[in-house]
Amino acid sequence: MNDRAAYIDNLRIMVNGLIVLNHSIWNRSLENAFTAAEMELVELLRFISMNWSPIRVPFFFLIAGLFTATFLTKHGAGKFAQTRVKRIVLPLVVALFTYTYLVVTISKYSDITLLWSLETYRDHVLNGFNGFGYVWFLYVLIVYSLVALITYLAASKFSVLALLIRRMSKFLCMNRYVFLFALLCAEGARFVFVHGFPGGIPDDLPFIPFGNLISNLSYFCIGALAGLSFRDFQNNIRFTLPEVIVIVSIYGSFGVAGYIHGIHSAFHHLFNIFDTSS
Repeated sequence: MNDRAAYIDNLRIMVNGLIVLNHSIWNRSLENAFTAAEMELVELLRFISMNWSPIRVPFFFLIAGLFTATFLTKHGAGKFAQTRVKRIVLPLVVALFTYTYLVVTISKYSDITLLWSLETYRDHVLNGFNGFGYVWFLYVLIVYSLVALITYLAASKFSVLALLIRRMSKFLCMNRYVFLFALLCAEGARFVFVHGFPGGIPDDLPFIPFGNLISNLSYFCIGALAGLSFRDFQNNIRFTLPEVIVIVSIYGSFGVAGYIHGIHSAFHHLFNIFDTSS
């Protein structure tokens, strides 16, 4: 089975490019480097980037789930675990104690001399690496890979579970409309979770990027199910250019809704403060 497809690799390049672009335009140092007129353009790009938010990171994990399943079924659990340690675990460990510490310390304290402080370094580790910085996705991939590996081993022991997963995979890849419906359901669930979690998503849990772990799981699972029937996925999940435009527009509406939801929440919180003070 050929577990590579050019259009999927191209999609991965596009998604990674959007992620890098998003981090670039949200860099707060731009506000001091650009003029007011230039910042208007930056703010426009930020608004557009918010509309693309349902595509960037979720589709990254969708593709990750796809290749996770194809690799597991082709090479087995042992080779999969070995590869994950080399490609994800070791880079994450190195990044947490070097790159993440460097970026977080400079952005948080704006004092490069603190980089050599053992107390600052100790606080960085004990505080859960400050939310893992920009490498949180590696941590999430490790957790998802463990879930995939456990599911794979369980399915190899219990034929009923294997049959259920296989039928779900076949149904998902039956045609592009079923696959698209699954994606929209996943995005709807993610939107409700992100914006409707009581009291907001807890982001102060040491060593656990809770929001990112939960909000991207459905996409990874859809990708993994598609990877189990990769040949059907290649043959049946094809979209025309007009369909792609419609799909992007629908996903963009989730981004706009999230943007507006965030603005409304901010104003509501602000009004509550004024009401309390008066």
